[in-house]
Amino acid sequence: MTTHLPTPILHVLLTLSLLTNLSLAPITPPWSPDPDDVVMVSQTVWGEARGCSRAEQEAVVWCILNRVDDGRFPNTISGVITAVGQFSGYSPKFPSEDFKELAGDVLTRWHNGEHGIPTDLVFFRSDGQGHNTFYSECFGGHTYTYKDMEKEKTP
Repeated sequence: MTTHLPTPILHVLLTLSLLTNLSLAPITPPWSPDPDDVVMVSQTVWGEARGCSRAEQEAVVWCILNRVDDGRFPNTISGVITAVGQFSGYSPKFPSEDFKELAGDVLTRWHNGEHGIPTDLVFFRSDGQGHNTFYSECFGGHTYTYKDMEKEKTP
């Protein structure tokens, strides 16, 4: 003799059988950069490279992040930016909205293991004509300029 269960009970039993076969691993939200870091980095870009190309603006952020990863410097973004005598273009009074997207994008790429410029480039100076040159040593060493950035874009 066959027993027929009411439809709602069948639905419950089917749902329970499906749930027992599912993995209930926790869902990890996607990583996002610290909002305070995004603001501080974007204010630094505003002060150091607002008239430069996007590649040069990103290179300023990479320079900050290279320092965070270099044992000779503080290991936090705020520590690097506010170190005495460094990043004189930074001010907490500067606007941050203009470069938040850029800052968040580079911080996310860094978190994912990317490096936009060589990791030894931890210093930069302006040439006074709207471009920055990046250095591995305070005065000299390995250099990287906007001209190098332009060459990398050319296929």
